Amino acid sequence: MEQELIQIINLLTSNELPTVITGLEQTHQLLMSLLPSIKQYQNLLMNTNNNSASLMYNQRHIKQNRDLQQLIQFQISQDNFQYNLIQYLLPIYDKYKLSLNDYLLSNQIIQGILLIHPNSKRIFNINQHNMKIILDLLDGCNNKDTTNDNIKLSISLISTLIHVLLKNYDNYRIFENLNGCSILIKHFKLSSFENINDQTNTNTNTNSSNNEDEELNNNLNFKIIEFLMLYLSEEIDNTNPNGGGKSIQEKSQFFINDFPEIDSLIENLNQLNNL
Repeated sequence: MEQELIQIINLLTSNELPTVITGLEQTHQLLMSLLPSIKQYQNLLMNTNNNSASLMYNQRHIKQNRDLQQLIQFQISQDNFQYNLIQYLLPIYDKYKLSLNDYLLSNQIIQGILLIHPNSKRIFNINQHNMKIILDLLDGCNNKDTTNDNIKLSISLISTLIHVLLKNYDNYRIFENLNGCSILIKHFKLSSFENINDQTNTNTNTNSSNNEDEELNNNLNFKIIEFLMLYLSEEIDNTNPNGGGKSIQEKSQFFINDFPEIDSLIENLNQLNNL
């Protein structure tokens, strides 16, 4: 596993963009090769009883299963800063302007690594610039001439932020300090929902391009709502003695200047949660 990671890292840190893209593709292939073992590992955990016989069986099964060994080796390697892939992926955003597909691939890779190795989230609070890289890119997608590519990239970046913040309140605080709430909510377009009603109430036919635009805008809105449902929740399990938890009301204040309707939106989100 170490040799494979070293090869990938050498590609990702190349000064030639085509070589970097090859590194992204190989990283994606590595994660895909781990997918069957992830499913096996989850099944083992689900079927584990808290007794010594069950635990011993699982330990033997892992030792005898090459795929599971690969997964565990990967997880262990990501604890080592030298081999942690996310710290090599993020500088690519700073160094190069990628194509949409390459941005989407890189975001997908980061999301996958964070699912396999949640401790990699600490990279975003150890060095705040790593969080800023994602937020700057998201901020750059929000302009008057927003294209479909920018919307697709925004959706992917917000998905990445969900993975970065999930169950990591240190990252919540970094996100807030870097004006992340303002950057994110500026992408929320109430007009998209209004257009749905307008189209429903009229008999005029719209061309496929307009339909695609509306669908993308709606998908972006729904992704933002997904983020808000995560972020705007009570931090009842936040035991961080340094930062402490923030209430929903405190967090809503980060949005109010850019989105005065935030309290109404929170009320609607609470109704959804109670369904």
